[in-house]
Amino acid sequence: MALVLKTERDPLALAGALGEVVHRIDPNIPLADVRTMEQVTATALAAPRFAAFLLGVFAVLALTLAAVGTYATISLLVAERTNEIGIRMALGAERRAIVASVLREGLIVALGGVALGIGGAIVLSRTLDTLVFGVTTRDPVTFTAVPIILMIVVGIASLMPARRAAALDPINALRQ
Repeated sequence: MALVLKTERDPLALAGALGEVVHRIDPNIPLADVRTMEQVTATALAAPRFAAFLLGVFAVLALTLAAVGTYATISLLVAERTNEIGIRMALGAERRAIVASVLREGLIVALGGVALGIGGAIVLSRTLDTLVFGVTTRDPVTFTAVPIILMIVVGIASLMPARRAAALDPINALRQ
Protein backbone atom coordinates (compact mmCIF):
# COMPACT_ATOMS: atom_id res chain seq x y z
CA MET A 1 0.00 0.00 0.00
CA ALA A 2 1.23 3.46 -0.81
CA LEU A 3 0.15 6.82 0.50
CA VAL A 4 0.82 10.00 -1.46
CA LEU A 5 0.66 13.32 0.31
CA LYS A 6 0.78 16.71 -1.40
CA THR A 7 2.12 19.49 0.77
CA GLU A 8 3.49 23.01 0.55
CA ARG A 9 6.08 22.31 3.29
CA ASP A 10 9.09 20.00 3.39
CA PRO A 11 7.58 16.52 2.97
CA LEU A 12 10.22 14.76 5.08
CA ALA A 13 9.53 17.15 7.99
CA LEU A 14 5.91 15.94 8.01
CA ALA A 15 6.87 12.25 8.21
CA GLY A 16 6.52 12.13 12.01
CA ALA A 17 3.09 13.77 12.02
CA LEU A 18 1.98 11.50 9.20
CA GLY A 19 3.14 8.45 11.17
CA GLU A 20 1.03 9.57 14.14
CA VAL A 21 -2.09 10.00 11.96
CA VAL A 22 -1.62 6.57 10.36
CA HIS A 23 -1.01 5.00 13.79
CA ARG A 24 -4.25 6.57 15.13
CA ILE A 25 -6.20 5.13 12.20
CA ASP A 26 -4.70 1.65 12.52
CA PRO A 27 -1.84 0.88 14.94
CA ASN A 28 -0.93 -2.27 12.94
CA ILE A 29 0.07 -0.34 9.80
CA PRO A 30 3.74 0.61 9.86
CA LEU A 31 4.93 3.75 8.12
CA ALA A 32 8.10 2.92 6.23
CA ASP A 33 10.07 4.16 3.25
CA VAL A 34 9.00 7.81 3.41
CA ARG A 35 10.34 9.54 0.28
CA THR A 36 9.74 12.68 -1.71
CA MET A 37 8.28 12.41 -5.21
CA GLU A 38 11.64 13.57 -6.60
CA GLN A 39 13.32 10.61 -4.89
CA VAL A 40 10.68 8.20 -6.22
CA THR A 41 11.11 9.60 -9.73
CA ALA A 42 14.90 9.50 -9.54
CA THR A 43 14.82 5.86 -8.42
CA ALA A 44 12.37 4.92 -11.17
CA LEU A 45 14.45 6.64 -13.85
CA ALA A 46 17.88 5.49 -12.66
CA ALA A 47 18.04 2.39 -14.88
CA PRO A 48 16.81 4.11 -18.07
CA ARG A 49 19.21 7.02 -17.48
CA PHE A 50 22.13 4.63 -17.04
CA ALA A 51 21.12 2.73 -20.19
CA ALA A 52 20.92 6.01 -22.13
CA PHE A 53 24.33 7.04 -20.79
CA LEU A 54 25.83 3.71 -21.88
CA LEU A 55 24.27 4.04 -25.32
CA GLY A 56 25.76 7.52 -25.59
CA VAL A 57 29.21 6.24 -24.60
CA PHE A 58 28.99 3.43 -27.15
CA ALA A 59 27.81 5.86 -29.83
CA VAL A 60 30.79 8.14 -29.19
CA LEU A 61 33.11 5.11 -29.22
CA ALA A 62 31.62 3.93 -32.53
CA LEU A 63 32.00 7.40 -34.04
CA THR A 64 35.60 7.56 -32.83
CA LEU A 65 36.34 4.15 -34.34
CA ALA A 66 34.76 5.26 -37.62
CA ALA A 67 36.92 8.40 -37.66
CA VAL A 68 40.13 6.53 -36.83
CA GLY A 69 39.37 3.79 -39.36
CA THR A 70 38.57 6.31 -42.08
CA TYR A 71 41.70 8.31 -41.32
CA ALA A 72 43.88 5.18 -41.43
CA THR A 73 42.31 3.89 -44.64
CA ILE A 74 42.54 7.20 -46.49
CA SER A 75 46.11 7.72 -45.24
CA LEU A 76 47.08 4.30 -46.60
CA LEU A 77 45.34 5.09 -49.88
CA VAL A 78 47.24 8.37 -50.18
CA ALA A 79 50.55 6.68 -49.28
CA GLU A 80 50.01 4.00 -51.95
CA ARG A 81 49.09 6.64 -54.55
CA THR A 82 51.98 9.01 -53.85
CA ASN A 83 53.50 8.43 -57.31
CA GLU A 84 50.18 8.93 -59.08
CA ILE A 85 49.47 12.11 -57.11
CA GLY A 86 52.99 13.36 -57.85
CA ILE A 87 52.53 12.75 -61.59
CA ARG A 88 49.15 14.50 -61.57
CA MET A 89 50.67 17.49 -59.77
CA ALA A 90 53.68 17.53 -62.13
CA LEU A 91 51.25 17.62 -65.08
CA GLY A 92 49.50 20.65 -63.59
CA ALA A 93 46.77 19.37 -61.28
CA GLU A 94 45.83 21.96 -58.72
CA ARG A 95 46.12 21.21 -55.03
CA ARG A 96 42.40 21.86 -54.67
CA ALA A 97 41.67 19.10 -57.23
CA ILE A 98 43.89 16.65 -55.34
CA VAL A 99 42.12 17.40 -52.05
CA ALA A 100 38.72 17.08 -53.75
CA SER A 101 39.71 13.75 -55.32
CA VAL A 102 40.83 12.22 -52.01
CA LEU A 103 37.80 13.61 -50.17
CA ARG A 104 35.47 12.29 -52.85
CA GLU A 105 36.87 8.78 -52.53
CA GLY A 106 36.44 8.77 -48.76
CA LEU A 107 32.91 10.17 -48.93
CA ILE A 108 31.81 7.73 -51.65
CA VAL A 109 32.81 4.78 -49.49
CA ALA A 110 31.10 6.39 -46.47
CA LEU A 111 27.96 7.06 -48.53
CA GLY A 112 27.79 3.37 -49.45
CA GLY A 113 28.15 2.44 -45.78
CA VAL A 114 25.46 4.94 -44.78
CA ALA A 115 23.09 3.54 -47.42
CA LEU A 116 23.65 -0.02 -46.17
CA GLY A 117 23.30 1.14 -42.57
CA ILE A 118 20.01 2.94 -43.22
CA GLY A 119 18.66 -0.09 -45.06
CA GLY A 120 19.67 -2.39 -42.20
CA ALA A 121 18.23 0.01 -39.63
CA ILE A 122 14.88 0.14 -41.43
CA VAL A 123 14.70 -3.65 -41.60
CA LEU A 124 15.67 -4.03 -37.94
CA SER A 125 13.32 -1.25 -36.84
CA ARG A 126 10.38 -3.32 -38.04
CA THR A 127 11.54 -6.13 -35.80
CA LEU A 128 12.00 -3.75 -32.87
CA ASP A 129 8.45 -2.37 -33.28
CA THR A 130 7.15 -5.39 -31.39
CA LEU A 131 9.59 -4.88 -28.51
CA VAL A 132 9.03 -1.22 -27.68
CA PHE A 133 5.92 0.62 -26.57
CA GLY A 134 5.16 4.29 -27.03
CA VAL A 135 8.41 4.97 -28.93
CA THR A 136 8.81 5.04 -32.68
CA THR A 137 11.68 2.99 -34.09
CA ARG A 138 11.75 4.97 -37.33
CA ASP A 139 12.43 8.46 -36.00
CA PRO A 140 13.09 10.76 -38.98
CA VAL A 141 15.37 13.02 -36.93
CA THR A 142 17.60 10.08 -36.00
CA PHE A 143 17.56 8.66 -39.52
CA THR A 144 18.66 12.07 -40.80
CA ALA A 145 21.05 13.26 -38.08
CA VAL A 146 23.13 10.10 -37.73
CA PRO A 147 24.12 9.85 -41.42
CA ILE A 148 24.85 13.59 -41.56
CA ILE A 149 27.06 13.39 -38.47
CA LEU A 150 28.82 10.32 -39.84
CA MET A 151 29.45 12.02 -43.19
CA ILE A 152 30.87 15.08 -41.40
CA VAL A 153 33.18 12.88 -39.31
CA VAL A 154 34.32 10.99 -42.42
CA GLY A 155 34.89 14.28 -44.23
CA ILE A 156 37.03 15.62 -41.40
CA ALA A 157 38.94 12.35 -41.08
CA SER A 158 39.56 12.33 -44.85
CA LEU A 159 40.57 15.98 -44.95
CA MET A 160 43.84 15.50 -43.09
CA PRO A 161 45.29 12.89 -45.49
CA ALA A 162 43.85 14.84 -48.45
CA ARG A 163 45.69 17.98 -47.37
CA ARG A 164 48.85 15.94 -46.86
CA ALA A 165 48.46 14.57 -50.42
CA ALA A 166 48.02 18.07 -51.80
CA ALA A 167 51.18 19.22 -49.99
CA LEU A 168 53.33 16.57 -51.70
CA ASP A 169 56.31 17.85 -53.62
CA PRO A 170 55.91 16.43 -57.14
CA ILE A 171 59.67 16.09 -57.61
CA ASN A 172 60.13 14.03 -54.44
CA ALA A 173 57.05 11.93 -55.24
CA LEU A 174 58.42 11.14 -58.71
CA ARG A 175 61.87 10.23 -57.32
CA GLN A 176 60.35 7.64 -55.02
